[in-house]
Amino acid sequence: MAEIVIRNLRKTFGDFTAVQSSSFRIEDGEFFMLLGPSGCGKTTTLRMIAGLELPSAGEVYIDGEEVGQKPASQRDIAFVFQMFALYPHMNVRRNIAYPLVSQGMPQDIYDKPATMFVADFIGSPPMNFLRFHGSVATGDARVRLHHQALTVPALREPFDGGMVYGVRPEHVRLSDTAGYRGEIIAAEYLGTTQIVTLKTHNGEVKARIPSDQRARMGETVGLDFNGTTVTLFDSQSGRAIRSDLNEGVLSHG
Repeated sequence: MAEIVIRNLRKTFGDFTAVQSSSFRIEDGEFFMLLGPSGCGKTTTLRMIAGLELPSAGEVYIDGEEVGQKPASQRDIAFVFQMFALYPHMNVRRNIAYPLVSQGMPQDIYDKPATMFVADFIGSPPMNFLRFHGSVATGDARVRLHHQALTVPALREPFDGGMVYGVRPEHVRLSDTAGYRGEIIAAEYLGTTQIVTLKTHNGEVKARIPSDQRARMGETVGLDFNGTTVTLFDSQSGRAIRSDLNEGVLSHG
């Protein structure tokens, strides 16, 4: 985030003054809040910073550039609406996610997330995170989780340390022949499909499977992952490790 400087900002709507004369500075990386009663001008001030309203007087500087009279499209800044019901037909998570994904390629963001935050935020249920420690080299297409070799897209960079094996629920199958095992601890019926939750040595896994497939509580079953869809993450920073899957799209994170 760049430094934001507000100088003598004023906004009037006809005879009504929404913002009288506001001046403040937000340093790069600073967490900043505007507090005040309803109607005191907080939202109007934010809208002027974002470019959704143009000030009647005063100046708005973003990273040293005066942008007070420039439209939102010419400002390198984002805006999140305070009302979660922006789109009433969506739930809270989808309302917040919509403006994020609408600025990029939604399918790429879902399939090839650049960070664990995005992978966890988008999708219901969100991406599964299986944590492990290991070392991989450029070109490797397998990792080991609890003594089992699991497929991943060929890696484009080496990595050593704590990693996360990220796989979407729809890319998990229950299989009698799979070596990686998990214990069924819950099942949620959703009509044509069901969400089965399993406990594994590397964390919980949710699988989206057909509703007519048997899922008995307490049973230990094999888990087959579609390795071509997997994203590996650095468990410390949360960033995606570059691979054949996500090369060229990580800027969407």
